Amino acid sequence: MFIANLNHFMKTFLSVLLLAALYFFAGCKKASPPEKTLPVVTTDTVTVIKDDGAVIRAGIISDGNSAILAKGICYSTFHNPDLNDSIATVGNVTQTFELAIAGLTEYNTYYARAYATNSVGTAYGNEVIFVTACPYNHSMAGTYVVVRDDWQDWSPGEKVNITNGPDANQINLNQVWPNSLYGYPTNPLLVNINPANGIASVPLVTFAHYPIGAFATAQGAGNDYNAGYVSSCSGRIYLNMIITFDGKNIGENKLILQKQ
Repeated sequence: MFIANLNHFMKTFLSVLLLAALYFFAGCKKASPPEKTLPVVTTDTVTVIKDDGAVIRAGIISDGNSAILAKGICYSTFHNPDLNDSIATVGNVTQTFELAIAGLTEYNTYYARAYATNSVGTAYGNEVIFVTACPYNHSMAGTYVVVRDDWQDWSPGEKVNITNGPDANQINLNQVWPNSLYGYPTNPLLVNINPANGIASVPLVTFAHYPIGAFATAQGAGNDYNAGYVSSCSGRIYLNMIITFDGKNIGENKLILQKQ
């Protein structure tokens, strides 16, 4: 009986000793390095918007257990910009960063994404959308050169005068349409301008009477009479209006003027 108990004790003891040894040696093994993955990036917000640029805030949430080799902002006039499009890079920052983008075209829609590259590859953040714009400075009166006049009252290169409207955020086109050689104004052709961004609208108006006995109307070609923009930054007036003449819809007519 004693011998049997002793054998059982020794077997149990040796088993526990073996398990303890295995646990000890397993604990001494070197831990495996963390798996490397793509970075995780976020495009936070567009903090500043100008007529020719913007400032975008972004951040790196994770480096993917691998050093970040490059980071910045991709941007384009098309969705989902990547490294094949325009990029702005940032230096030695690890998390949140802001980048100023310059050289943009006014009143264009742009799409931007943050990016980060490590040894695994390049990852992109979410897409943000912004429109370059210029606040209106409440006065665009002066002499302009005609760049384009689809209504053909003026030829490119000719000079016209623009006056301010009766309200602070308006201009009057009655010295442009109609050309006094061809007709005379019946009502002020007023362009309403959003002071925050220069976006223009032209409500429906009968603006001219021509000697042949026909009246002409104009209205902004877009939704809510949106007609384009009036830029205090560049001095450009870009309008697209639907014209009717003698009751017939002439369609969309662009008028582009550049301030002297």
